Amino acid sequence: MKDLKKEGLKLHKKVQEKISTVSKIPLKSKKDIHLSCTLGASYASRHIHENKENVHKYTGKLNTIAVISDGSHVFEHGNIGAFGSLPAIEAKCALISEFSGVNAVPIAINTQDTHKIVDVIKLISPGFGAIMLEDIEFPKCDIILERLRNELRLPVFHNNGQITAVITLAALINALKVTKRKLSKAKIVILGAGVSGNAIARIIHASKAENLIVCDKRGPLYKKRPNMNAGTNKLVDDLKLPKKTGSIKSIIEKADVVIGTTPAHKITKEMISSMAEKPIIITLSQSELEINPKEAKKAGAKVVASGLFEHDNHIDNTILFPGLARAAMLHKVFNMTEKLFLELAEKLASLIKNPTNKKILPDIFEKKLFNVIEEVVLKHIPQPKKKKSIKKKAKKVIKKLAKKVVKKPAKKVVKKPVKKVAKKKLMKKLVRKLVRKPVKKIVKKAVRKPIKKVAKKKVVKKQAKKIVKKSAKKKPAKKK
Repeated sequence: MKDLKKEGLKLHKKVQEKISTVSKIPLKSKKDIHLSCTLGASYASRHIHENKENVHKYTGKLNTIAVISDGSHVFEHGNIGAFGSLPAIEAKCALISEFSGVNAVPIAINTQDTHKIVDVIKLISPGFGAIMLEDIEFPKCDIILERLRNELRLPVFHNNGQITAVITLAALINALKVTKRKLSKAKIVILGAGVSGNAIARIIHASKAENLIVCDKRGPLYKKRPNMNAGTNKLVDDLKLPKKTGSIKSIIEKADVVIGTTPAHKITKEMISSMAEKPIIITLSQSELEINPKEAKKAGAKVVASGLFEHDNHIDNTILFPGLARAAMLHKVFNMTEKLFLELAEKLASLIKNPTNKKILPDIFEKKLFNVIEEVVLKHIPQPKKKKSIKKKAKKVIKKLAKKVVKKPAKKVVKKPVKKVAKKKLMKKLVRKLVRKPVKKIVKKAVRKPIKKVAKKKVVKKQAKKIVKKSAKKKPAKKK
């Protein structure tokens, strides 16, 4: 790791930046500049001002994503601020650009105030087709994510949260196949209840896991446990986590799966030995480890996945986020739902036809990755709402009018009985009028003028329902 640190610093010092902006239009003459950068650009601006729905046709909006951080929870380093977050978000932009062909812009926001961060993102959103949050602490990240999803018509997701959760679930699905277990019956222990631990717990719970335990540094989470924050309290309430007490060591006993999300929770050989047969160990850290993968295997772990690229089963978010960014923008899928993420995990897992203890996840260089991700995203394109026909609206109006009449006692409204033929004719005329003319006008007329006395005299509930059900057909002519 020391050699990697030296090499990493040397590389960053040499190149300084991992991404660059280049013109797609050749600027070789004054006419080129005039058309693309001055007067030509002004005409495009005026057209977009007058036709905002065409902004994606004349700009790179749907091919540009903002990668945003406040530096409050930079991977492996914690709260190191906006400046410290820059190399990390530049790296994510480089990966998005390389693996999906999408333009990515790193944006470091120099405040850690939740509401200010939301306001800044909303103000800059016109220039982007999607937003990816990166390295923002829990539970602030969830608040920001929820607000942006409600207040922007853009795909918004959190790399350290939802993306990590999807990759972890995909790995778990195949690891359980290798050890011949069912997810619903497996005892799963998650160590860490921060950004990643929270998201992983939610997606595993949504996958119908029945024996799930989530621990923070003070032990298992349960309702009304002391020393829990707003985020962990919400997690317990949403997932209805059962009350479990005891040390981390005792909780891990007889567990089928242990997922480590932070180096603060060490997993020992003794802990693995106390687990059920053929245990599964998944860890996310890269420098200071929960346990070395080699040691975990020696202790008896059947399947081991980690954040280390040099070992088998590398938990790598790059498998998903570049392709998801491109597909979501391309097909304008703004609502990134839990169902979408569950389907993505299952689809990624399915890419490994015969999982083994050395191969439970696809490689980032897998050619089919984008097609598989796009296939799932396409299922979640928002469908336009079907407009109700005038006839259906007419029937609704008649029902309302009939109910008003039926509510009043018949004796007060009617003094003399009226023939059924008169009632039916009148209601049929109303139906025909409502079908031919816009409903609003008819409703206004009905409100302004009281319904004819003939209709009022004997409209009862059963008859009104029968009339509404029948279509406005003419009576057949009588035979002579």
